[in-house]
Amino acid sequence: MTEEKVMRQISPELKLLDLTLKNASAIQSSTMGEFITAGTQEILLVRPGGAIEVYKIESSDTPKDDQDDEEEEEEESRTWLKMIMRVETRSVIRSMEIVRLAGEKRDLVIIGSDSGNVSVLDFQGG
Repeated sequence: MTEEKVMRQISPELKLLDLTLKNASAIQSSTMGEFITAGTQEILLVRPGGAIEVYKIESSDTPKDDQDDEEEEEEESRTWLKMIMRVETRSVIRSMEIVRLAGEKRDLVIIGSDSGNVSVLDFQGG
């Protein structure tokens, strides 16, 4: 029997599901830059297990409810992080650097892994 026939006889319905049940909560490395939208500061996080996350800083001004009519209406500012993108690299990330090429309006991310590979990431769209 050929190897292909043996594999079919073992289990033709055998499927591999690679799934992370709980994402890492620790932060290995972080940096700020303009990765997706020029002119907007974003935060890039590297988590153990090789996950790369990009967050956008958002804020809103909401009127504060006061009972005193004498005081001017103050606005309460709320700021939070909104996840724009998450990429699972399935590698161990050892280093991260931010580079902006001459004439570009956005930053590039250079990632070094434990296997010695270097990758240049250019996020587009989000």
